[in-house]
Amino acid sequence: MKTIIVTHGDFGRELLKSVEMIVGKQENACAISLNPGDSPEGLKNRILEAMNGTGHICVFTDMYGGTPFNVSIDILQDRYFHLLTGVNFPMLIEYFMKEDMNMDELVETSKGTLVFVNREMGHVQEGK
Repeated sequence: MKTIIVTHGDFGRELLKSVEMIVGKQENACAISLNPGDSPEGLKNRILEAMNGTGHICVFTDMYGGTPFNVSIDILQDRYFHLLTGVNFPMLIEYFMKEDMNMDELVETSKGTLVFVNREMGHVQEGK
C-alpha cells in the first residue's frame, strides 16, 4: 500500500523520518508539505503525482478542515483511497508495524494515545 502524509509545513516529513527510526525505511511512503505561498491546486497536483502508478493508497493529513485535508477530500470525490486525519507519531508506528491494518481499528487504537498525564497522576489543579 502506498502511504502519503500531507501536512502543513515539514511536520509530515519529520514525522515520517522519526517513524522510520523505529520501524525502518518505508519505501512506499512519502510526505508532502504545504508551505506558505503554496496554492491548493499545486498541492493537489503533488498529491495526484504521488498517487500515480499505485493501487491501494492511504493518505494521512494533519488536521480536519485544514488545506491538506480539504484538498485530499476533494481528490477522494473522484478516486478511492483511505483518508485519515489527525495523524500522529503513535498512529503511524501502529500503521507501519501491522500488515493489513484495519482503518477503523487504527483510529480506535490511536484515540488511546492522547493522555492528560497530570490527571492520571492525580496532579490536577482545579480551574486550569
